[in-house]
Amino acid sequence: MNIKTIVIGFDGSPHAEKAANFALQLATSVRAGLLLVFVVPPYVPEAEFPPPNVVEIMQVERQAAELALKEMRTKLEGKGAEIATQVLLGNPAEELARLCENPEVGMLTVGKTGKGALARLLLGSVTLVLARACPKPLVIVP
Repeated sequence: MNIKTIVIGFDGSPHAEKAANFALQLATSVRAGLLLVFVVPPYVPEAEFPPPNVVEIMQVERQAAELALKEMRTKLEGKGAEIATQVLLGNPAEELARLCENPEVGMLTVGKTGKGALARLLLGSVTLVLARACPKPLVIVP
């Protein structure tokens, strides 16, 4: 098995943390690097008055994503794999699938569920969409 990079779809949830730990074990055994990716979904405004500052909300969400990645990277560092992080903006399933089109990526690892039942209802299950759309092997960690 010649895998250069294992991508981890990360959202800060306990299931995503399990997926990251699983990917670390796999990466060390095949000498691959890890790419922790947090995709910030688009803000969907409700009927709020006054209307929210969408740019400000997205900046706060991006900062929260960067902090979550930094914390997870700290937990994984020093255990045998090179670790990079990336924050993307967009639909999580679409962005992760697009990232996996890169020939350097050998596989994608995600948790079985992520944050929030409401988000799942609005956006659909990221894991379910990835099972159909991911161009690389997908590992779903329970």
